Amino acid sequence: MNERDHLLKKARKSGKEYDWCNYRKARNSVTKCIRQHKANYNRSVFRENVNRPKQFWDQIKKCYPTRNKGETPNKLFDVEGKLISDSYLIASAFCNFLIGIGTSIQQCYVTLTEKHWQFHSYQRLQYLINPHHCVFKFKEVTERDILSIIKTLRSSTAPGYDNIPISFIKDGAQELSTPLVLLINLCLRQSIFPDVEKLANVTPIFKSGDRSSMDNYRPISVLPVLAKIIERVVHKQLSIYLEENCLLSPNQFGFRK
Repeated sequence: MNERDHLLKKARKSGKEYDWCNYRKARNSVTKCIRQHKANYNRSVFRENVNRPKQFWDQIKKCYPTRNKGETPNKLFDVEGKLISDSYLIASAFCNFLIGIGTSIQQCYVTLTEKHWQFHSYQRLQYLINPHHCVFKFKEVTERDILSIIKTLRSSTAPGYDNIPISFIKDGAQELSTPLVLLINLCLRQSIFPDVEKLANVTPIFKSGDRSSMDNYRPISVLPVLAKIIERVVHKQLSIYLEENCLLSPNQFGFRK
């Protein structure tokens, strides 16, 4: 750290690109070292307290404090022609509004399906999904698969309703991979997605226009970490199946992965 600070002073004084390059290398090295030491410490805390729930969660709160960022929400909303300020009523109104959006989108998909019935790709899909031609079955995952998925998760992503941060899962990945494999394979065998993992923190994000109108907000749902891992396991297997059997329309260019 002292060397990094010294190089920063030198770079500011000289203004030379060579000195700035040396400073950035030292800064990145220090940052990497700090992150590694934090991860090692968190892993050791996990191992020491894994059988002591109270101490375990106390340490988690210290290592991964929750942060509440974001803009101040609007205090008045137009609900059925009336401006309301009660937070409970606003939350209920938003819930009903978002449920209604899902229903309307579903209707659009039904209409599009009927409209494109005559397309060859759709007729081919009907042919291929016949059990005699095409059968899909989930494959069990390994610890290596789970570790690979955990590695791809972004630590900066907000935690779900359970307040378990992704960084905690990543730090304890080696210890958690075994029970996660057992749980996820059980879900795949029984074709069940746990109800508790379907719960999400939904935050209405303002787009533009009148802040009191719910039409001008879009929902952002944050799922628990385990739900994200199961989702990626299922997505990977389904994606490979669809691509190998040419079940995606050649006219579809986006959202193929």
